[in-house]
Amino acid sequence: MIALLLTGFLGSLAHAQDNLTRLETAEKHLQNGQVSLAYRLALPEAEGGNVEAMALLATIANHKDAPITREDAARWSELAAELGHARSQWRLGNYYRFGRYGFEKNPAKSLGWNRKAAAQGHTWGHQTILELGRETNLVPRDELAASFEAIREVAETGDFTWMNHLGRNYLAGKGTARDPSEARRWFQRVIDTDSAGSTFKYDAYVGLSQAIRATADSLDDIERALDLLLIASSDQFCSSRTSTGNGGWECTSLKNFRETEALRDARRCAYGFEQRRVSNPSGLFECDMLRAIAFFAEERDIALSVDTVAVRNGLLFVTTRTSDDWREAARGRLAASHPGLTWNESAVVWQGAARKSSFSCEMDMAVARDLQDSGRVVVRAVLRNLNGTEPMFRCRIR
Repeated sequence: MIALLLTGFLGSLAHAQDNLTRLETAEKHLQNGQVSLAYRLALPEAEGGNVEAMALLATIANHKDAPITREDAARWSELAAELGHARSQWRLGNYYRFGRYGFEKNPAKSLGWNRKAAAQGHTWGHQTILELGRETNLVPRDELAASFEAIREVAETGDFTWMNHLGRNYLAGKGTARDPSEARRWFQRVIDTDSAGSTFKYDAYVGLSQAIRATADSLDDIERALDLLLIASSDQFCSSRTSTGNGGWECTSLKNFRETEALRDARRCAYGFEQRRVSNPSGLFECDMLRAIAFFAEERDIALSVDTVAVRNGLLFVTTRTSDDWREAARGRLAASHPGLTWNESAVVWQGAARKSSFSCEMDMAVARDLQDSGRVVVRAVLRNLNGTEPMFRCRIR
């Protein structure tokens, strides 16, 4: 009798091991892009009641040319969820959240299934609870706090995915008070960790840029945010690309880049008038003539990043780099801090980077000659007269 029971036990163990081997083989086929082979191995296992195989069918359905529709795969997810599979419960919750693959849009049902997933420690379930907390009034505050804490605990283990998500939650105020400074800290941790892969660092660079932009109170802040987006857009880090039509692609972070540039342009004038030191005094006259006159009625420090210097008839003519072509300066900064960075989309990223403007002031000839070889000029200036929209300054060394 004992021998018979042992034989039955060993047979069951061998069958379970065989099932596991087939499922692992199916997963390897899927990783190698052999979608049909993966499906043929997973389907019989799912039909035999293997919840992991049911969940794998949902993953297979997301691949191009999958031999199963997403609607059919969603029904397998529903069955696996009912059998207690946490990832499938989270997936089913998302089907109800967005009204996909034959399921009605129902936030209450979505929350219910995500709660089941979260109760089993599924971190994506906790994250979706935070998302639903922003989208609906169905989630009580203490539950939001508990889900936020669950995500923070996973992030503290060094999981880069959840370190980035925690940063985003702090930035958006999901489950906690909005705290861009804390968001910056988490994104920076990912960037500073050598073992973090390029995909994780891409997300962190974009997130850190957004966190800096959210609290920017100077052009330097915005330009720092733009630098980070340039790094994210490089060949070394870009892990998300968007079609530009006609078969073209660009790094997805360039959308954030253009939005941040627009913000910089919108705030350039306001910041310029607020700051005692300005890098492009003539540009302020393009912003608001009356404010510029009032601004330069008092003595101001003017720091010019010089491109060329010429002396003509006792006047010092300086061709300067303007805030509009900060990208050229960014090239130098990034080449020094990240010497390996390259950009396939260089025509997009660096477009318009060579624009310069001229600034002139009246200066003693001998002083002007001394400055011709200088890379930077710092002068004390007072408004002298205006010619149309072009300012003329009387300059002297500070």
